[in-house]
Amino acid sequence: MTVRGTWQIKITRLDGTEFKYTEHRARAPQRGEIIENPAGHRLRARIESVTELPAQPGAVGLGIWQVNAQEI
Repeated sequence: MTVRGTWQIKITRLDGTEFKYTEHRARAPQRGEIIENPAGHRLRARIESVTELPAQPGAVGLGIWQVNAQEI
């Protein structure tokens, strides 16, 4: 069994609109990392900021992160 974390991702598109989705990954996000092809959409975005949310009591996994990114 792989321990996974939850990424709550908000991407600001080049036209100013926002694209939000949640993804489960087996590692923590890193600032500056490039996200490619999320949720079947063709776009690339660079992570601008990462905020780790407090763990829920009894939670199992890597954690929950709010990830803000800018389309490139």
